[in-house]
Amino acid sequence: MSQPLTDDEYTCLMIMAQGGMLAAIGRWDKSCDALVERGLATRHDKFNHSITDLGRKALDGCETGDAMAILGNAPMVVDAHESARINVEQAAQCLAAAARATAPVTGDDIVTALLRWNVQCLKRAQELLRG
Repeated sequence: MSQPLTDDEYTCLMIMAQGGMLAAIGRWDKSCDALVERGLATRHDKFNHSITDLGRKALDGCETGDAMAILGNAPMVVDAHESARINVEQAAQCLAAAARATAPVTGDDIVTALLRWNVQCLKRAQELLRG
């Protein structure tokens, strides 16, 4: 008999089943690892997991009771994940541009310049979050 899905594993599979790639971050890190180990998901890299045929079959038997309540939140989770992915990509593009612009002037290699700007970016993000 197969092991039942946890709520987080179910949520991860639902996101993937809707065509989204799922990043193994925060509360979903352990769930993604468990799903990959059980053959229910495929890990492409740390930030991209997709559902397998076995994962789709595991979902078939879960769509009742608590699982339906979780399913109601799936669109919100997918939207939040996509918004975060877009914002992270924009931040990465901006950090790369800052490193390219300053490395020739400072004499730093491009990676050192990137790391310096990354620290500044994170400090500024903390200020913004603190209001």
